[in-house]
Amino acid sequence: MAVSVKNLYSSAFVTSLPPTFSALLLPHCARVRCEPDWHLGADWAPRLRDYDLWFVWSGRGHLRTTDGEIPLAPGVCLWMRPGRRYEATHDRAAPLGVAEARKVRERVAP
Repeated sequence: MAVSVKNLYSSAFVTSLPPTFSALLLPHCARVRCEPDWHLGADWAPRLRDYDLWFVWSGRGHLRTTDGEIPLAPGVCLWMRPGRRYEATHDRAAPLGVAEARKVRERVAP
């Protein structure tokens, strides 16, 4: 399923998820171009209380997670959850552009 930032809050997106899973997207969605000196330090992940959904639309970088390293490039979509390691950097010559939905909460259908 292709997901665009435009339709993240549509009921069609939420209802197209598998029947045992749905997402409640709270009203913070943004399109961000990272500053050249941007990085996501080790202090960020412990403060993550809900879920973050990122879609990389531009640039290059790397994300180190609990499970390994993920190259960041246009088309990469990330679902970040509490209790995990997330540290990221990007190429200053090709800064990341990211669409993000913050405070995304997971809920399991009854």
